[in-house]
Amino acid sequence: MRRLLLAVCVAVSSITVASQDSGAAPILDLQDVGGAVGITVLDQGPGDFSATAGRVLSLGSVGQFSVGGATVTSMPLIAGIDLSLQVDTTAAGTFKAYFADTGFPGGFGVANLLSQIGGTFTAPAGSTITVQTWVNPANTSTIPPPAAGSIVGMSAVFGPGLISGLTNTNFDQAGPYALFGLVTVNFLGPGRIGFDLDLQGSTAPGPAPLLECEPGSMLAWGLGMCLVGATGCWKRRRNRP
Repeated sequence: MRRLLLAVCVAVSSITVASQDSGAAPILDLQDVGGAVGITVLDQGPGDFSATAGRVLSLGSVGQFSVGGATVTSMPLIAGIDLSLQVDTTAAGTFKAYFADTGFPGGFGVANLLSQIGGTFTAPAGSTITVQTWVNPANTSTIPPPAAGSIVGMSAVFGPGLISGLTNTNFDQAGPYALFGLVTVNFLGPGRIGFDLDLQGSTAPGPAPLLECEPGSMLAWGLGMCLVGATGCWKRRRNRP
C-alpha cells in the first residue's frame, strides 16, 4: 500500500512539472509600419520588463506610437496565450502587434480554438483595427504570419468604439501546436486603443486533457491521496491486537 501511495505522489509531481515545462517561449513583435520601426521581444530577453517566465512585457515608444503596456502571457502561467495592449498616437499611422508561442500540449484528437477580444478604440471615423488569430497543428509560427498549414481562428475588423468579438474554430490536435495572432491598427488621426485578446485551445467535445489541469489542483489531489492512505495505515496499526 505504501509503495502504491508513493507511486501516486511521484506521478502527480511528474504531471505538474510536465504541464509547467511544456512549450517554447512567448514572443512579441511591435511595429510602426509607416516609420519602418519595430522591436521584437522574447521571453526573458532584451527589452522584456517582466522577470516572470511565460510573460513578456514591453513599455516605451515604437516610432510615433507610445506603448503604455504590451503584455503577452502564455505557458506555464495560463493554458493558452493572451495579449493585453494599450497604445496612443498623436498623428495618423498604422501600428502592428504580433504575438505567438509554440509547444501547447496536444494529442487529444479534435480540439477547439477559442479567440476572444474586448476593449475600446478612440480614433477619428474610418479608423480600423483588424484582428487575426491562428492555430498551427504543425507547431510552427512565423513573422510575418501565418505559417504554412495554419488554421484561421478570428478574422474581424472593428471601428472606433467598443471592441468585442468571439469565435470558435475546430482543428486536429494530433500533437503539440502553436497559437499566434496579429493585430493591425490603422489610425486616421490622434487616438488610443486598449484591448485584451485571448486564445485558448481545448478538447471539443470531451473532458479537458490531463496536462491542461491546473498544477495546484493536481498537486492538492495527490497530497490528499497520500494523506488518506497514511491515515488508513495508521488506523489499521492502531487497531491491531
